[in-house]
Amino acid sequence: MKRIGTRIGSALASVVALGVALGALTASAPRAEAAPREFPNLQWESTPNLLAATYRRVDLDVDRIEKAHEGMHTPRLRHPGGQPVWGIPYYFLGVDPATGGYRPDSILVCIDVLHVDYQVPDGSEYFDLATVVPAETAVRISRVLNAGLQLAQERGLSIATDGSRPLTFNTAAASEVMLAAQIEAWHLFARDNLLEPLPYLERGDFSVGGVDLPALHAELDALLARFEATPDFASAPLTFADRVTLTDADVLRGFTLEVDPATSTPGYDDYLGVTTSADGSLHVTKKKPLDQPVTLGFRKTFTHALGGGSPLGSGVRAANDQIKTVLSNLFAAGFEVPFAEDFGPLDPPPQDPLTQPAVSIAKDDGRTIVTAGERLDYMLVAANVGDVPAPDVVVVDRLPEHLDVVESSVAPSAASSGSTLVWELGELAEGERREIVVSANVRADVQQGTSIVNTASITADSVCEDDRATGAVCTDDDTDIVVPPLDPGTVDAEGVTPASSQVAAPAGSLATTGEALANAWKLATLAVLLLVTSGILALGQALKRRSSRT
Repeated sequence: MKRIGTRIGSALASVVALGVALGALTASAPRAEAAPREFPNLQWESTPNLLAATYRRVDLDVDRIEKAHEGMHTPRLRHPGGQPVWGIPYYFLGVDPATGGYRPDSILVCIDVLHVDYQVPDGSEYFDLATVVPAETAVRISRVLNAGLQLAQERGLSIATDGSRPLTFNTAAASEVMLAAQIEAWHLFARDNLLEPLPYLERGDFSVGGVDLPALHAELDALLARFEATPDFASAPLTFADRVTLTDADVLRGFTLEVDPATSTPGYDDYLGVTTSADGSLHVTKKKPLDQPVTLGFRKTFTHALGGGSPLGSGVRAANDQIKTVLSNLFAAGFEVPFAEDFGPLDPPPQDPLTQPAVSIAKDDGRTIVTAGERLDYMLVAANVGDVPAPDVVVVDRLPEHLDVVESSVAPSAASSGSTLVWELGELAEGERREIVVSANVRADVQQGTSIVNTASITADSVCEDDRATGAVCTDDDTDIVVPPLDPGTVDAEGVTPASSQVAAPAGSLATTGEALANAWKLATLAVLLLVTSGILALGQALKRRSSRT
């Protein structure tokens, strides 16, 4: 910035802040202290050398800026002789004429490196910064300056609040990081101001000899990201017994935290007590059981000794038409922590079963007795037996180890694995049925007498409940018994050995009277036993299905 004088003379007259200025801050923007109706009488001390003489000149890459904004109206970027403009990091310290002491809450920072000539309609000297830049830019300018103060104090900046000189930069590191913060404020204001913006202005257009501005801006960005982040625990409602400690060092460490009554549940302090610790932890103590959900809102501000708020509001335009802003904390970050009530319902209230999806599965291969090596065809029937559409219907068929899958009439989904077949059928309309035929071979090495149990299941929207009222059946089994195969060369359809197949007894042996009839009787007995066993198994499965539907 150009040199703008050594002192803004006598006290500024008390005026009323523009009402439109407060309205310009949108409801979504962080809250700042409301501008008062009257401002104190202050004398202003201009301090171009506050950061030390080494940092008095900030250069601009005017050639690049002009090229990037070719054809656009821009503020004046060169002196009358054609030399590029350059900036000086001015500060203005407010002095109380009644006491002669400095006001730490009334330090102004010049943020208008190009001297954009704003004329406030009513001539006010004090106004909200959000009337000349977008609200989010005003917030960012305030926050980046306070981030610079916090980092500078960690590196040797002394801050006094007793009326003596409020800012003393004791180290080069403290001066450099504060200079980087002011340059970022220049960048934001020049880029976004509403009168003569430079939309393509970049941080890299600013330079100071011997100062690594990119590294310092990276530090400021990291601190701002932490400041504006929400802690991990401020999401789902929390429950605890008597006391709980909440911490998220990356988000809370190094900032000042306090409960914000404006965003907390009214009467929160009847239920919960809160203390904070230096590492950013929140210690919450339960005073009495929570008979309602309670929310604790928190304000987070930068931790530096300059404090927060200002009698000047959230922005200042001084008499020489340059834009300045207040340096103290103005815009707090906020977050809320919800706590669940202690006596809430443990389970959701039951729903009318007729309004819930109800699905059913049936499975049968039409057999009860099988032999090794045989092919079995299982019919699966998935049905919506409810009164509403059934979403995301899934059928699962788990084939036992005794079967090898041959084919399926409906291709299984990618969720299938090995002998477990899965079909994702999507939505079934009310009363809709889907049929699936799965073919499998009984393995040749299955022992006689083995039971082959094949189970299918169904879900809708990942759940299923058996319900007699609707006929919902979530699983169904099919059971077959492995028996030895009959020798077709031994017994005909009537169970009698054909004459042509009878073999004469070897010579010299005694003939056995009635041998053919005896063999026929044995085979007939075996057939009767098989029929009886088949009937018992069929009757058992019929009774099982009937009981599941009633």
